[in-house]
Amino acid sequence: MELGITSFVELTTNLKTYEERIHEVLKEIKHADELGLDFFGIGEHHRRDYAASSPITILAAAATITKQIKLGSAVVVLSSEDPVRLTEQYRTLNIISNNRAELMVGRGSFIESFPLFGYDLDDYNELFEEKFDLLNRLNKQDNLSWEGNFRKPLNDVTIYPKTNNPLTISVGVGGSRGSIIRAAKYGTPLVLAIIGGNPLFFKSYVNLYKALYIQHGHDPEKMHITANFHGFISDDPKELEIFRDTNLEQMNAIGKERGWKAANIDSYNQSISKEGALIVGNSKEVAEKMNYLIKELDLDRILLQVTVGSMPIDITLKTIEKLAKEVKPLLVR
Repeated sequence: MELGITSFVELTTNLKTYEERIHEVLKEIKHADELGLDFFGIGEHHRRDYAASSPITILAAAATITKQIKLGSAVVVLSSEDPVRLTEQYRTLNIISNNRAELMVGRGSFIESFPLFGYDLDDYNELFEEKFDLLNRLNKQDNLSWEGNFRKPLNDVTIYPKTNNPLTISVGVGGSRGSIIRAAKYGTPLVLAIIGGNPLFFKSYVNLYKALYIQHGHDPEKMHITANFHGFISDDPKELEIFRDTNLEQMNAIGKERGWKAANIDSYNQSISKEGALIVGNSKEVAEKMNYLIKELDLDRILLQVTVGSMPIDITLKTIEKLAKEVKPLLVR
């Protein structure tokens, strides 16, 4: 059973500079590597409250200070990216890291990258479908010709650096049935982004993915399902309160933009219950909830986003340590 961490490199509530926050996340990644966690992912955003506008750059820096942890995006907004450039970047990261790079792509629940890079939101679905097809073709061959609707044709082009090691490409899904179907069709590892509601809502998606994956003739032994949650581990009531308050502040800031109902302490307490999407508590409580979700959703990997709302770095490092030393040994697959 694999266990890892994701971060958007938030700086919502702790008033850090971008420079400070990026150096902090490198400390977090190095700490996770030294403690034996399996994966650290950085999510792409282009807005004031997140510092990770270029995940690949942070990951490349992390590759030089780590030895064994897998490093990946979480996610790259593929619809507003160039699959050719993305392939070149992550092949290079794979070389730097000695085959530890992973590329997690998604349609993007945040849409600021579309106008920033000159894409029309009316093409939201079509952009992803076309670029996902091209990305998968690029991952299987160094030379190709290709034609689509949103970029000029590729005529007998060669992609560099050449590699004998295809990238691990996965699809991050927040609730789109179409994305589940697409991932199964291509035989791509699935990553469920579960940030609200009852996680068992996603059980039907897992079953759909499994059935279609087999139906499309892919090897069941290579099927891989991950779920990403917001969470925090501590025995200290004061630290748990800090996480609660920063989590509520962050989620309400985003919710205000999207017209969500305001979260409060009651809704937070529901979210940290067995039926909720937050994984919060002491190490034993966190491990128990993770094992429940591993069984119900048939997970191969759990990722925990522990810096929601920009937790102080010292508390974050302690959470990473508890995750590796106290939670991981208790997980059952």
